[in-house]
Amino acid sequence: MSAAVGTGILARRVDARILLGTGSAFTVLGCGIGTQLHHSVAQITEMGLGAGMVLAVIPIMVIEVVTPEEQALANGAQTLAQGVAQIAVSQLAFVVMAQNGKILHGTQFYLDAGFTNGLWLVVGCRAVGAVLVFLIPKSKRLDEVAVGQAV
Repeated sequence: MSAAVGTGILARRVDARILLGTGSAFTVLGCGIGTQLHHSVAQITEMGLGAGMVLAVIPIMVIEVVTPEEQALANGAQTLAQGVAQIAVSQLAFVVMAQNGKILHGTQFYLDAGFTNGLWLVVGCRAVGAVLVFLIPKSKRLDEVAVGQAV
């Protein structure tokens, strides 16, 4: 949450594409570290810094390129697309994790190799996203955006 707040503050001073790229790089790094260190809550939390940045900056980027009348619709569509992508990658990660798991009395248990492989899949998806940041064209800065009431 502190990463999201900090990103919101920085968005008025720094190009949102830089913030998105930085957040994406942190998610790749955090999940890459998580492939080896995923045995405690403290080890898993390093993935949150980049995710907080990315989740905070994407709606800001939508606001920068969409008219005030269409911002609610555009952010809703973006949230829907982001949710579908997260669900798809999560399901694929669990399929990968299950390949290295055991079922005991009808309950699936994931072994360490399953967590490692599942996180490598997530690292790959996030790395593709980080590379795609370079394709985003420059837009208005947040402090130059026209704001108003949605219709």
